[in-house]
Amino acid sequence: MDEYEKNKMQIKRPDINPCNGIIKIIAVITLMCIMYITLYYFKISLMYGLVINLFVIAFYMKKTIIWLILLYQKYAPERIRASCVFTPTCSNYMILVINKYGLFKGLIKGIKRLFRCHYPNGGIDNP
Repeated sequence: MDEYEKNKMQIKRPDINPCNGIIKIIAVITLMCIMYITLYYFKISLMYGLVINLFVIAFYMKKTIIWLILLYQKYAPERIRASCVFTPTCSNYMILVINKYGLFKGLIKGIKRLFRCHYPNGGIDNP
């Protein structure tokens, strides 16, 4: 049994509903538009709107990126997902480091891990 067959047996696809994530993204965009219309109507500086938007984006972006990773885990071909040489897989590692270190530092660590994900590297690499 080769490495691909071993990894194929370990792949677990998450239960995820793509509609829920899309609805959340549309709700955030709608909320931001309503906020800008309100700011314009009351003649309040758009700078306040930008600050509020940054807080909204920072709050929802972490959840959105994790949702996108789960979407990848659910729909990516098994051949691609089984080719990861690390334990936990790169996508699981990305979720773990985003939860542990926060959005920006976690993304940097996860992307560095993606660049290392080839032979002769491999093994157990916990965050």
